[in-house]
Amino acid sequence: MIELLKICFKWKIPIIIVGILAALGSSVISLMLPEYYESKIVFYPSNPSLVDRQYLFGEQSGEQLVSYFGAGDDLDRVMTIAKSAGLKNYLIEKFGLMEHYGIKADDEYPMTKVNQEFKDNYKAIKNEYDAVEITVLDTSQVLAAAIANEAAAHIDRMSKQMTRKNKEKIVEVFNQKLKSKQAELKALTDSMASIRQSNPKDQQLRIFEIRQESVAEELNNIAKLHEQYSASMGLDIPSLYIVEKAYPAEKRKFPVRWLIVVSSTLGALFVILLFVVLMEKYKEIRPQLANG
Repeated sequence: MIELLKICFKWKIPIIIVGILAALGSSVISLMLPEYYESKIVFYPSNPSLVDRQYLFGEQSGEQLVSYFGAGDDLDRVMTIAKSAGLKNYLIEKFGLMEHYGIKADDEYPMTKVNQEFKDNYKAIKNEYDAVEITVLDTSQVLAAAIANEAAAHIDRMSKQMTRKNKEKIVEVFNQKLKSKQAELKALTDSMASIRQSNPKDQQLRIFEIRQESVAEELNNIAKLHEQYSASMGLDIPSLYIVEKAYPAEKRKFPVRWLIVVSSTLGALFVILLFVVLMEKYKEIRPQLANG
């Protein structure tokens, strides 16, 4: 240790100069680095059963205990959308990120470059409370917050669209069944009218009446289900519960300039100290090498 201190004292001028140059150089470089701001939005998926026909129109719907928040499958669905290429491409196009990142359309592989840049600045995770967090980094505080909020809004739209498509298919099935039963009921009514005109006491008339009552009941049930599914499909209830909306950050996230300066200066001092120690050791063994 004493020997090391002697070496440092002997080389104090070069060591001080290197330390000062490293501090000045890293300070200049850190000032030239772009400043990045972070915005974060936090939300939970809602329970899709809240807009389900059985929950809305069931006889015991008011007594059913249904959680307002989605289960594991709902969280997985939202996370899949949040990490999807479709969402990322939508955000890149909506906010003109290719131009914002300084990538030209005639560059080599422009979409790959813009997607890679956005991938580095966009993160969607499930936190320890099973909520979804979307974090966006950008040189603009306002843009970072806008992208994060729009990401959540688009996830909400895509999630509702998926549920709506399934209901649309069910409604279409009931449409076909309604048309079929209406046609069957009309055919029975026409046949009964014809029989009454030709032979009111025909035994077949009673058979047709029983069948007509059955078809009319089936038609009413189908019409009721069709109306209920159509009503649930028309509800515009958010699929997400926003816990924390994204706002423009007041303080930058990167770069941490003091850390850059300190780490660069310490690194330079370590290198120069290693160099001078090796130089001194070489001077000690050089005569032995020459004699050997």
